Amino acid sequence: MIRADLNSCLAENNYTTGIIEKSMENVREKKYSTVSEYYDYLKKEYKCLSDGNYTVNISPEYLEKCIKDPKIAEMLEKNLAHLPIDHQNMNTFWNARGAELKNEEWNFDANGNVGGSPCMYVVSKDAGEINNDDKGKKVRKKPNPQGIYERKKQIREQFEARQERSSWKSNLKKSKCKKKWT
Repeated sequence: MIRADLNSCLAENNYTTGIIEKSMENVREKKYSTVSEYYDYLKKEYKCLSDGNYTVNISPEYLEKCIKDPKIAEMLEKNLAHLPIDHQNMNTFWNARGAELKNEEWNFDANGNVGGSPCMYVVSKDAGEINNDDKGKKVRKKPNPQGIYERKKQIREQFEARQERSSWKSNLKKSKCKKKWT
């Protein structure tokens, strides 16, 4: 019975794999003559290329390579399919830390390397509020000469009081010791 279940799972997996392979063959069969045709196809298939929350830039040289080589095209399409998840994960990460991602932009270079734009940055969500109305800012007060004098006087008095106690205790111990031996 276990073998039957295992065999049915394997058969189902092979069936699914076959469907995926057929769909990839359909994509490979479609030949695009220009970069703009291929880019239009990508725009229709992948919402990340037209999403307003972030920008995706693909080098025309890389698109030409994708037209010529189906393996490179497959890799590009896998990356494009994963970009919305990357966007969501990055926003969740920064939101959990009380920050917000600005100018999110992903760039594919001529070799297919993908990376974030140097224009992308993170801003604290509270930054605008603090700068506008000075709430929550700690302002260091200028030292007051009278306050400094009072504080030093208090420290000096505490020190002298400790000195008196320690000298009184040491004198008491000395006098007790003399009485025992005399």
